[in-house]
Amino acid sequence: MSVSIPRKRIRMKCDAAKRTSDYMKDVFTSATPELWRGVDCQIEIGLFLNDVLVDDLSNVSTITLEIKDAGTRETLLLTKTVDEWDAGVDTAGWNDGSRQHAVFALSGAETNIDLADLLNRSCWLVVSMVTVGGYAVTIQGTQLLIVEDGTGTTADPPDLRDNYYTKAICDARYVPIAGDGANCRFDGGVLYVYNPDSTKWVPLTCRTVDGVDVLAPGAGVTL
Repeated sequence: MSVSIPRKRIRMKCDAAKRTSDYMKDVFTSATPELWRGVDCQIEIGLFLNDVLVDDLSNVSTITLEIKDAGTRETLLLTKTVDEWDAGVDTAGWNDGSRQHAVFALSGAETNIDLADLLNRSCWLVVSMVTVGGYAVTIQGTQLLIVEDGTGTTADPPDLRDNYYTKAICDARYVPIAGDGANCRFDGGVLYVYNPDSTKWVPLTCRTVDGVDVLAPGAGVTL
């Protein structure tokens, strides 16, 4: 059997007869829907009334999905409205995941919601409709957790320049920290190593030896 990875899917049963405290769950996980920040996603909804699949959408004008800040539910973060749907959805098609009344296709740019420097943000997702007669109907709502994935949020690492050190150089610069200063020490930002033969302190400089950048005595200097 061939298996491929699709874009993120959230599938929810929206029941207009449920209490306001009954939040929708993701059918795939049976849990509160979750979403990585900035990914392509499709949110699939099936319309129900008292747990019965709605089979007559003749009085529906539009169906709208809104994502808002969970704290106030007034700050609108994303909205999407559809005026086309699959009116022929049956129970079998809904249960096997092949059909749904409406699909809200969200791009990565649309779900790139500001998380305010947090690792995740709790949002409020609500599905509503407007009837042909102009009546506004809130079908159902739920919490939505948007999680920072960390992808694509940092710039490329800087080029190696004079003010950057290789791992070998960094390791060498840590040597004096563990010592007592008897054999090597810093002075004026320069690392010196004591040469017992000449009883002198010799400065080390960054040199390329056999193609590797290392800290070594200056040219012509022998420890």
